[in-house]
Amino acid sequence: MAHLILHILCALVVIEAKRVKVSQVISVKNTTRTGKTLCSAKTGENEDSWGSDRYSCTSSWETTGRCARIDHSKYFCVPNCLHENNQNDELCETSFCSWNAEKGVCSFAADHAPARRTFCDKHAGDVDRRFIDKNGKEPDFFDHNLKLGEDPKSTQRSFCRGMLADGDYQFEDEGKDPVKVILAGMMRCWRPAPGNRDSYEDPALQAEMVAQLTRDLEPIAPWPKLDLYPTLSSNPIAMTTLAKHWTVGITGIHAPHVPTSRCQEFDYSTYGPGQGVDPAGCGFFKKSFEPVQEVASCIMPKLREDPYKQLWTQVAAAAEKGHEANKTLPDMIKGLTDHKHIQYLMSVLPEEHVDFSTMIPEWNAARWPGFSVFRYLSDYQRAIEIMKQVEHDSWEGHDAAGIRRLLHWRILSTIATPFGSVTPALKESTVSAIMDECFKVPEDASYEAVSKSLLKESLRCGPIMWDKLEVSGSPLTALWIMQHNNHPETERKIQHPVCARAAISAMARQFARIKYPLNWKISRILPVSNETCLTMTAASCINFKDCFNSFMDNHMGKVAELCSSNPKCCCDDGWNPFGADKTEEDTEHCSVKIGKCGFSDTEDETRKRCPNHKLKIVDVNEGLAERPTHSE
Repeated sequence: MAHLILHILCALVVIEAKRVKVSQVISVKNTTRTGKTLCSAKTGENEDSWGSDRYSCTSSWETTGRCARIDHSKYFCVPNCLHENNQNDELCETSFCSWNAEKGVCSFAADHAPARRTFCDKHAGDVDRRFIDKNGKEPDFFDHNLKLGEDPKSTQRSFCRGMLADGDYQFEDEGKDPVKVILAGMMRCWRPAPGNRDSYEDPALQAEMVAQLTRDLEPIAPWPKLDLYPTLSSNPIAMTTLAKHWTVGITGIHAPHVPTSRCQEFDYSTYGPGQGVDPAGCGFFKKSFEPVQEVASCIMPKLREDPYKQLWTQVAAAAEKGHEANKTLPDMIKGLTDHKHIQYLMSVLPEEHVDFSTMIPEWNAARWPGFSVFRYLSDYQRAIEIMKQVEHDSWEGHDAAGIRRLLHWRILSTIATPFGSVTPALKESTVSAIMDECFKVPEDASYEAVSKSLLKESLRCGPIMWDKLEVSGSPLTALWIMQHNNHPETERKIQHPVCARAAISAMARQFARIKYPLNWKISRILPVSNETCLTMTAASCINFKDCFNSFMDNHMGKVAELCSSNPKCCCDDGWNPFGADKTEEDTEHCSVKIGKCGFSDTEDETRKRCPNHKLKIVDVNEGLAERPTHSE
């Protein structure tokens, strides 16, 4: 018996020695500073034979989310590159992550996005993120990936950040200086760089951008009467002045002669750096606005010529007018079939797709009471609807086939057609043409080409191309273009439209993803904090108006002095919008010198800042009649 016990003890010693040896092999890969195991060294078991889960990839994912078991052909266990415990040069494994030594930041390497895409799609499942569902309700854009945890800041969600949707992290700009957020937003629209988003926060490039903006604005300073300027306007809700719907006009009132928007109609070949800013402020953002202009111009005629789109336009009008006039279904059908163009459409479309006895009830069921359809979309607005949805989707990690699946879905997903109807919104040939010719994603497109699409990167800048913007209620969703006029309330006559576009570039990501609040948040009518402006998930038109005011009043002057809402002006040998102690460089011309004459100086304080010079102090908010001459 003693002999048997001795053999068992010896066997246990051998097993333990082997376990220690294995642990030592693994520990060689451990970081010496933190004592944590590299994710690539972890196994797939929940725990080893001794009950320890220290080396378990599955356990790591389920408990802390530091490592993920992706079971990819090339990888087994990989680090969550955004996890706080992986923010060092050893645990940030460059086989899957990218380490920025200067910033001390670990992030996901773009080359390995397809592997992460497979994992995230599997764990999150299919998500239908139509702007509104068949009942007319808006989904919560930021809470679509609840399978990865209800906490939006959970580490499991961070592994799939940017995979389930573009800009899917609510708190991306939390705690940031609004000025820095504005500069980054401007950079994306001034010089979009899908393969190098770090450039948006590069101080040197930002300084180059602001210098160009200043050069563009200087020739027209100190603001003669601008033809176009930002304007806040409103119209009463429910015939009362107590409640108002607010809109933000970048260029003031809507011009009836502009069928789309001024930046959509702008000739970008006429703009070049240093040539001065155009009245609407479009040219400065040429590198993003021009691709968006091209895709919208490509989509519109294809929509206009599509027979299904033409059919639904006629059916929607007949259904709503018939409903309001209490017409019978046979009378509505007769009104359609007597129409010559409808007769033509019936001759070219499949019979099963021209069943008015089904289409009319489908439309009215979607229109009342859910309001999930809208028949007044222009071709331009329909193109915007498509581009907005495409901008929301993440193309990261998708090949051409995967992106085409998303595009196909988005092009057909519209409030101009009842959800789930047998009669499609567009012909398949139209959808294919939009994918191939407009979004430039043919079937044989390479991964390298589609993963760094300049157009996709530029789509976020779409809303700042519009003349007027609003946070609208269902079935229209924020941000939305407004193309009619209401009552002007606040006119920013000394701020150029390009400054308003810059301010909204910081707000575009969040406000293009918020839902209209149909709960207590609709009562949030007092101005919200800057941080709330950058992190809110539900907002009304009042919130958008207040956030815009805050950014224009409190931050744009810090981005570029010529965008300030309340500048003080000095005049010495020439006219200098913000004043400067005269330097040798200023002898022949007056140029802007940042930080010399402040925004809120009194006249005495301004004189102290600009001593020994002939000055004329003007508060531009009190009005500028004529530009002073040198002799004044």
